[in-house]
Amino acid sequence: MTLVDTKTAPRPPARGAAQVLRQPGRSGFPMRARAALWCLPAAAVGWVGLALLAKSDLGLALCLGAPTQGWVAGFSSALDYQLFAAAPVWLAGEWALMVLAMMVPLALPHLAVFRNRLFRRDQDAATCAALAGFILIWMLMGIVAVPAMLGLHALAMLPGMGWAVPVSAYAIAIAWCFAGVRLRAFRRCHAVPVLHGTGKPVRRGAARYGMRLGGHCVGTCGFAMVAPMLAGQGLIAMALVTHVLLVERLAHRPAVGMTALPLALLGTAALIP
Repeated sequence: MTLVDTKTAPRPPARGAAQVLRQPGRSGFPMRARAALWCLPAAAVGWVGLALLAKSDLGLALCLGAPTQGWVAGFSSALDYQLFAAAPVWLAGEWALMVLAMMVPLALPHLAVFRNRLFRRDQDAATCAALAGFILIWMLMGIVAVPAMLGLHALAMLPGMGWAVPVSAYAIAIAWCFAGVRLRAFRRCHAVPVLHGTGKPVRRGAARYGMRLGGHCVGTCGFAMVAPMLAGQGLIAMALVTHVLLVERLAHRPAVGMTALPLALLGTAALIP
């Protein structure tokens, strides 16, 4: 398996990722359109599911922050409230819908390039395997992230802490935009493998690529993803963060400020009652 860095590989000047994705493939349709047949329906299921859960009686335990703030006397009481407010299966389902809604669209540019480097008979199966590996890594990330978010939601319920948790979440997300670890993970997201052969070896290689892409995506987008959820800003803020991260991935020469500035504006909006 050979890795090709799509950010540093030789190419004609002034051809950004968005322009590359508009190149027609073998079937005459844009690469992005063919990969979108797998990514966009999954993302639509995520957004529709989150919207339906938000309208239900239980609501969104993770994505809408602490339901009430400033009325619990102790952290243990607030944590007990968070732990018993929703069943573990409900929390896992909400996390899965969030991954489909916010993270799967970010994999689309990379899967589009990956798909175009395969034989046509392997494209659908390999794309599905890569997407499954990508989602698997984010679901495993939820084993750590969900308890941590419940603990921070409980902390936000304490008197005087309703503003500290959202501000801290956005401050960490903004600082992470400038971290060298994040920048390296961002560059590695654009390393798309060329798989030789066909059949099961290609599908196994695609699954490994999807898991590797998911790991780099966690390092790139994790803090920015959870910030609007900890702030309780709802689905609109989550959609805005997804859009900002996607624009950063499609930019020909992405700048740190492309992500940091919108996050700062959303963090400021979190302070407005």
